[in-house]
Amino acid sequence: MRNKAYRDGAVAAHISNTIAAQIAMMREARGWTQTVLAEKAGMKQSRISALEDPNFENVEIATLRRLASAFDVALTVRFIPFSGLASWTTTLSESDLVVPDFSQDALPHPATAGSIRAVGPLTINSEIKVPPQVSGKTDVYTIYDNGKLVSISGMTGASSLPGPNDGQKSGPSFVSAAAEP
Repeated sequence: MRNKAYRDGAVAAHISNTIAAQIAMMREARGWTQTVLAEKAGMKQSRISALEDPNFENVEIATLRRLASAFDVALTVRFIPFSGLASWTTTLSESDLVVPDFSQDALPHPATAGSIRAVGPLTINSEIKVPPQVSGKTDVYTIYDNGKLVSISGMTGASSLPGPNDGQKSGPSFVSAAAEP
């Protein structure tokens, strides 16, 4: 890994091999043909065939987003240190590549301990009390405000978000909120 050209080649090979394998494995795990996946992603079967070829290197993020939507999974693209890549590849398993769709995801749903019903209007500055039996059990809390779903992340161990009159930042180090339409 001391040679830059070697590192660049290793990253390129990792990306093309992992993406190709993951697309094929997820498709097969769902019992789909390339034609079925192509229809769900709004692509041609020949494009899916090319994407499943580990020698194909022209993968665009927009294409990956379409595939993520077809598979009903999330997509993340990020920069990592080489040590992270080495660690991930040495511990890689089939379960890392065959990602469950949203209906099978472990994301907390309304009936789980990670769910809270807000009382009254909810804004990003609203104080949200997390019951002791829920606090610290999950990184994502699903909060319903008058029937509208709001996801708040980054709350491990937090008992509340800072309220409008709360001078202390006792909540998480960052909070992101997104409401479902």
